[in-house]
Amino acid sequence: MTPVEIAARSALVVHLSPAPRSRELPAALSAQTVPLSALAQVIVTHEDLTPGEQDGLREQLGCAQLRFVRVDPALPSFDVQYMGFFAVDARRCDWVVFGHSDCLPGPHWLHALLQPFGRRHPPAAVAGRTSYDLHLAGLAQTALDFHFPPAPHRCGDVRTLDAHNMALRCDSFGRFARQAQAGVEGSQGRLLGLALVEAGLRIQEAPQAHAIQRRTPGLAGVLSERWRQGRIAAGVAPHLLRARLPVPLQGLARSGPLGPLALTALRTLAALRALNHQSLPRVRGLRRLAAWACILGAALVTSVSAVAHGFRGLGAPTARGLRPAKALHTDFANSRLW
Repeated sequence: MTPVEIAARSALVVHLSPAPRSRELPAALSAQTVPLSALAQVIVTHEDLTPGEQDGLREQLGCAQLRFVRVDPALPSFDVQYMGFFAVDARRCDWVVFGHSDCLPGPHWLHALLQPFGRRHPPAAVAGRTSYDLHLAGLAQTALDFHFPPAPHRCGDVRTLDAHNMALRCDSFGRFARQAQAGVEGSQGRLLGLALVEAGLRIQEAPQAHAIQRRTPGLAGVLSERWRQGRIAAGVAPHLLRARLPVPLQGLARSGPLGPLALTALRTLAALRALNHQSLPRVRGLRRLAAWACILGAALVTSVSAVAHGFRGLGAPTARGLRPAKALHTDFANSRLW
């Protein structure tokens, strides 16, 4: 099957935030090499679009099958995606693609995310390539935050997902999304990927499905993002360490700040190796040394945040690990169950 044929059985779920920069997303979507009109459904979740703005988006995207879903601004990002998924018509769609206005896709993004599903042995999910802006500091922090560890035994497969840049079989998302939903805000893509891999399902990386993660500019924006990444590390450390460490070392998963610190140390080493190996612009010579220094500096702030959040979680109940969640018992607009 070609990407256009797969698109005819696919839904696109994107969130349009109220931030001014979110207005760049419709232009990026309308420039896709697989036109949105080829999709079975396009679902836009939003917080405050007026009927006039919705009509303008329909015209700009050239998409008659566009549906709008209003969400509570207080909802976490993954819950917003969850609500968008509820609007998917199960009779018409086998696959679902997720995007977000904070993650600006390139023109081949949709084509690259759908293409692996047409192969002889298709994966259950496809992970797009997310990065920050492609300057030196952005490349360094991309290696730290968006390095997807490879899965064993199959070249091109990975263990995790970015929730703002991924495509899955609808039945796979329906089975495991609730399980990932219990994670810390920002960690759900990683937990969803871990659940899929633990269930024996494949996640294939698609480097050409490139999207740029936007954030607040300046030093304050960088520090805020590093502190957020530390909080995410503290939230996912018990699950990831339990899944990857040998049994004698799994006590780290219940060790308060030591688990998040161990995870950030492992991620820092992986980032130093991943630089120049992520299908992104390469840095050499002194620029490479400067990029390594950026990785270490960013990792230091992330580690401080992870340890601080690890201490806060000492009195919290210990999670029992990831288990396959029940399929969603929802009829999705009176259609069949997933």
